[in-house]
Amino acid sequence: MNGVAVGQTAIGIPWLCPSAEALLTLTDPSANHAILIADVAALAHVARFSRPSLLHDADPFSNQVLLQPNLVSSAATLLESLPQTDCSPKLPDGLHNASDLATQLATELAGQSKSVSPNLAALVTRLAFLGWRAVTHVDSDLSSLCWTDPDHRRDPSVIQRRRFGFDVATITRRLAGRWRFPEWLVTTLASLRLPTADAVNLGAPEALFQIVQTAIACVEQKIAPLGIAAKIDATDLLFRNATQLLTGLRTKSQAVVQQPIARDIMVRLLRATGEARRANGAAWLAVAEERVDRLTETLTELRVDFHHRLRDEKLTGLAEFAAGASHEINNPLAVISGHAQLMMAHEVDGDKQKQLRTIIRQTKRIQEILQGTRQFARPPLPHPEFFRLNTWLPKIAASYQGDANGKNVLIESIAEESDYAETLHVDPKQLQQALTHLVRNAIEAAPTGGWVRIGTDVSPTEIHVFVEDNGPGPSADQLDCVFDPFFSGREAGRGRGLGLSIAWRLAKQNGGDVRYCPSAEGTTRFALIFPRIIEQSSGNFQRKSA
Repeated sequence: MNGVAVGQTAIGIPWLCPSAEALLTLTDPSANHAILIADVAALAHVARFSRPSLLHDADPFSNQVLLQPNLVSSAATLLESLPQTDCSPKLPDGLHNASDLATQLATELAGQSKSVSPNLAALVTRLAFLGWRAVTHVDSDLSSLCWTDPDHRRDPSVIQRRRFGFDVATITRRLAGRWRFPEWLVTTLASLRLPTADAVNLGAPEALFQIVQTAIACVEQKIAPLGIAAKIDATDLLFRNATQLLTGLRTKSQAVVQQPIARDIMVRLLRATGEARRANGAAWLAVAEERVDRLTETLTELRVDFHHRLRDEKLTGLAEFAAGASHEINNPLAVISGHAQLMMAHEVDGDKQKQLRTIIRQTKRIQEILQGTRQFARPPLPHPEFFRLNTWLPKIAASYQGDANGKNVLIESIAEESDYAETLHVDPKQLQQALTHLVRNAIEAAPTGGWVRIGTDVSPTEIHVFVEDNGPGPSADQLDCVFDPFFSGREAGRGRGLGLSIAWRLAKQNGGDVRYCPSAEGTTRFALIFPRIIEQSSGNFQRKSA
């Protein structure tokens, strides 16, 4: 094969097979990473097939990278499909030593800088020799002749182009691009002949680029030219440190020895490792999904709790305002009503009597509204006592039968018999009043011919006394204000919108709450919620905790 054909073939290589030792390392996360660092083909495989791609500020040999199933499964597929007989052709001795020494030097410099991962510096520096590895794979004899050519030290790029048709840096750059190395890595390998500022502008990481370029430049001056420009734009301090390190490093041949492992066995091992890692990944995914589910549930609970707290704070503020406003309005209203009644007693003109009756009637209406407002703002203090649901709950539906019949609505109790024995610790009159507001709202909301149900739900820690109907319920944009005073989902003039507000206030005074709880069947449900009480053997009661 002539020189130009060698270079063209090297650029088109679909894969360089790592040594058997390196492939075994990919299956064993506890193996020595030095085996990977010593094998440019193994490093090219990691840079090419890692998903997500390698990062320029992370360790390329972390478990997050090396435990990826894709690394071993892709190696198995390529090893099985490509007619490779020599997985690790040996580089010319001098070139191999230069590659080792540059990699050692970059590792030492990165360790001193503490700003670049030593493993990452080693990977990039070794990959700078990828072009040599490719031409050696195609024609090892020609690669050795080029390296030992007496003219190669004087003008390496010219000799390489004469021997291979391309210089080695071009082959490295094209392989890195065709094999889809990460963009930062392609730029770094392609820019080693450029000043640092230009390389950084193109996208090379500055600190990493300087270390790799300096390491290769020092080795180039010490041993042999590698096809990189003699003028290196590295900082003087970094270059001096590298020169001192280079003097202390001993050049050792670390040729990778191909282990006598049959290809089919290696393929099976790689595939088995990939399948095991995918199964392990599925297990981790299940754990992660379970955690996400728990976080989602917690977030949902927090949002509901926040919504209830926000509602309570808003209604508490409105109650304070309503208490003050009711007091201020009631005093002048009483004066107006008293004067109107006094004038009415002495007025003989029929038209004027009619007008005065209207004034008196409207002042009474305002007084009734203020009374409801005061009930929401400052209800009487509760007088809680222990009593069982069976003392009054079965009679609730019957007491509202007349109101329901007037609208042709069926009202019934669906409480469980076992719930009748449950005990509450509240003011019975205030509980009855709160439930009255919920029932009246439900009867008004139910369509003609519809139904209203009163029932109970008992959980380990709470008792829900609910009222539900088959009306449409509040719309989505009404949910934030259904408990606000004077809000009504019905048309103006049908209800004052104080029922839910008063029910909430009375429930809060008794240690409970009122919530809108739409059911799965689409019905509208409001529930009075109170802590569950359990009776001790001594006849005492206490709240049941979660």
